[in-house]
Amino acid sequence: TIGGDHPNASFVEECTEDLRGMAAELNKAIAADDIAVVRRIALQIRGVAAELGFGVIAESAESAINSVSLAMSVTEAATSVRSLISMCMRARAQEEGEKRRAG
Repeated sequence: TIGGDHPNASFVEECTEDLRGMAAELNKAIAADDIAVVRRIALQIRGVAAELGFGVIAESAESAINSVSLAMSVTEAATSVRSLISMCMRARAQEEGEKRRAG
């Protein structure tokens, strides 16, 4: 999560949806065992996450990139890629979480 005072807070909702979309694309690439697409999407996620201040997601993307770069197949790198997918699916603005706790 990031707070409303972050310089890019106005883009967070849209970008978290983008992260979820990229996670769905990663799932498709895993199913197709397309290591090049997995790497490309992980690189995109790393850039988006870093720009928005989602450091944990950026680090997870970096781990997935490293795993994919060393692997011979997506299956070998699946654990780190699936972790990245999970993090992208959970990305949200802080305000959304605060509303849930307050409600």
